[in-house]
Amino acid sequence: MSASFICGRPVAHQVIVNRMRYLVEQMDEATMQVGMALKGPTTPIASPEGDFWCQVSGNAGLGASGSSDVLAGSMTGLAARGVPLVQAAAWGVALHALAGRRLAKRQGRAGFPAREILREIPSAMPAM
Repeated sequence: MSASFICGRPVAHQVIVNRMRYLVEQMDEATMQVGMALKGPTTPIASPEGDFWCQVSGNAGLGASGSSDVLAGSMTGLAARGVPLVQAAAWGVALHALAGRRLAKRQGRAGFPAREILREIPSAMPAM
Protein backbone atom coordinates (compact mmCIF):
# COMPACT_ATOMS: atom_id res chain seq x y z
CA MET A 1 0.00 0.00 0.00
CA SER A 2 1.36 3.44 -0.93
CA ALA A 3 0.49 5.01 2.43
CA SER A 4 2.63 2.41 4.16
CA PHE A 5 5.64 3.29 2.00
CA ILE A 6 5.21 7.06 2.35
CA CYS A 7 4.73 6.95 6.11
CA GLY A 8 7.47 4.40 6.69
CA ARG A 9 5.38 1.91 8.66
CA PRO A 10 2.88 -0.87 8.07
CA VAL A 11 -0.71 0.10 7.47
CA ALA A 12 -2.95 -1.95 9.73
CA HIS A 13 -6.56 -2.90 9.13
CA GLN A 14 -7.66 -0.09 11.48
CA VAL A 15 -6.13 2.43 9.09
CA ILE A 16 -8.10 1.04 6.20
CA VAL A 17 -11.29 1.25 8.26
CA ASN A 18 -10.61 4.77 9.58
CA ARG A 19 -8.71 6.58 6.84
CA MET A 20 -9.53 10.08 8.05
CA ARG A 21 -8.11 9.55 11.55
CA TYR A 22 -4.94 8.04 10.07
CA LEU A 23 -4.57 10.90 7.62
CA VAL A 24 -4.94 13.47 10.41
CA GLU A 25 -2.32 11.64 12.50
CA GLN A 26 0.10 11.52 9.58
CA MET A 27 -0.38 15.19 8.80
CA ASP A 28 0.28 16.04 12.46
CA GLU A 29 3.48 13.97 12.45
CA ALA A 30 4.69 14.94 8.97
CA THR A 31 8.07 16.58 8.71
CA MET A 32 7.32 17.49 5.11
CA GLN A 33 4.65 19.94 4.09
CA VAL A 34 2.64 17.68 1.78
CA GLY A 35 -0.91 17.02 0.79
CA MET A 36 -2.23 13.48 0.96
CA ALA A 37 -5.13 11.47 -0.42
CA LEU A 38 -5.79 7.93 0.85
CA LYS A 39 -7.82 6.30 -1.92
CA GLY A 40 -10.47 3.82 -0.94
CA PRO A 41 -14.26 3.46 -0.74
CA THR A 42 -14.10 6.85 0.97
CA THR A 43 -11.12 9.03 0.12
CA PRO A 44 -9.93 11.64 2.60
CA ILE A 45 -7.74 14.41 1.17
CA ALA A 46 -5.65 16.77 3.32
CA SER A 47 -3.71 19.91 2.54
CA PRO A 48 -0.44 20.87 4.23
CA GLU A 49 -2.37 23.74 5.85
CA GLY A 50 -4.65 21.27 7.64
CA ASP A 51 -7.73 21.51 5.42
CA PHE A 52 -9.60 18.23 4.88
CA TRP A 53 -12.10 16.93 2.35
CA CYS A 54 -13.61 13.50 1.90
CA GLN A 55 -14.92 11.95 -1.33
CA VAL A 56 -17.57 9.38 -0.45
CA SER A 57 -19.01 8.45 -3.83
CA GLY A 58 -16.55 5.91 -5.22
CA ASN A 59 -17.57 2.34 -6.00
CA ALA A 60 -16.09 -1.15 -6.12
CA GLY A 61 -15.53 -0.94 -9.89
CA LEU A 62 -12.72 1.56 -9.24
CA GLY A 63 -10.75 -1.06 -7.31
CA ALA A 64 -9.53 -2.69 -10.51
CA SER A 65 -5.92 -2.90 -11.61
CA GLY A 66 -4.67 0.32 -13.19
CA SER A 67 -7.42 2.46 -11.71
CA SER A 68 -5.03 4.29 -9.40
CA ASP A 69 -2.79 5.05 -12.38
CA VAL A 70 -5.73 6.78 -14.06
CA LEU A 71 -6.35 8.70 -10.84
CA ALA A 72 -2.71 9.78 -10.58
CA GLY A 73 -2.70 10.83 -14.22
CA SER A 74 -5.86 12.87 -13.72
CA MET A 75 -4.32 14.68 -10.76
CA THR A 76 -1.08 15.29 -12.65
CA GLY A 77 -2.91 16.49 -15.76
CA LEU A 78 -4.91 19.00 -13.73
CA ALA A 79 -1.75 20.24 -12.00
CA ALA A 80 -0.03 20.60 -15.40
CA ARG A 81 -2.92 22.85 -16.46
CA GLY A 82 -2.11 25.17 -13.55
CA VAL A 83 -4.55 23.89 -10.92
CA PRO A 84 -2.98 24.19 -7.43
CA LEU A 85 -1.70 20.80 -6.24
CA VAL A 86 -4.15 20.08 -3.41
CA GLN A 87 -7.05 21.26 -5.56
CA ALA A 88 -5.80 19.03 -8.40
CA ALA A 89 -5.78 16.08 -5.97
CA ALA A 90 -9.33 16.82 -4.79
CA TRP A 91 -10.63 17.36 -8.33
CA GLY A 92 -8.80 14.26 -9.58
CA VAL A 93 -10.41 12.14 -6.87
CA ALA A 94 -13.83 13.63 -7.68
CA LEU A 95 -13.38 13.04 -11.44
CA HIS A 96 -12.29 9.46 -10.81
CA ALA A 97 -15.38 8.84 -8.65
CA LEU A 98 -17.67 10.47 -11.23
CA ALA A 99 -16.19 8.34 -14.01
CA GLY A 100 -16.83 5.27 -11.85
CA ARG A 101 -20.44 6.25 -11.20
CA ARG A 102 -21.07 6.80 -14.91
CA LEU A 103 -19.54 3.44 -15.81
CA ALA A 104 -21.52 1.69 -13.06
CA LYS A 105 -24.77 3.05 -14.49
CA ARG A 106 -23.96 1.55 -17.89
CA GLN A 107 -22.10 -1.64 -16.95
CA GLY A 108 -22.88 -2.49 -13.35
CA ARG A 109 -20.40 -2.31 -10.48
CA ALA A 110 -17.92 -4.98 -11.56
CA GLY A 111 -14.29 -3.91 -11.91
CA PHE A 112 -13.69 -1.49 -14.76
CA PRO A 113 -10.60 -1.81 -16.95
CA ALA A 114 -8.42 1.25 -16.48
CA ARG A 115 -8.80 2.18 -20.15
CA GLU A 116 -12.58 2.51 -19.66
CA ILE A 117 -12.14 4.80 -16.66
CA LEU A 118 -9.63 6.87 -18.64
CA ARG A 119 -12.05 7.21 -21.58
CA GLU A 120 -14.72 8.49 -19.23
CA ILE A 121 -12.61 11.33 -17.72
CA PRO A 122 -12.90 13.91 -20.57
CA SER A 123 -16.70 13.71 -20.68
CA ALA A 124 -16.87 13.93 -16.88
CA MET A 125 -14.79 17.13 -16.67
CA PRO A 126 -17.55 19.57 -17.67
CA ALA A 127 -19.71 18.20 -14.84
CA MET A 128 -17.11 19.31 -12.29
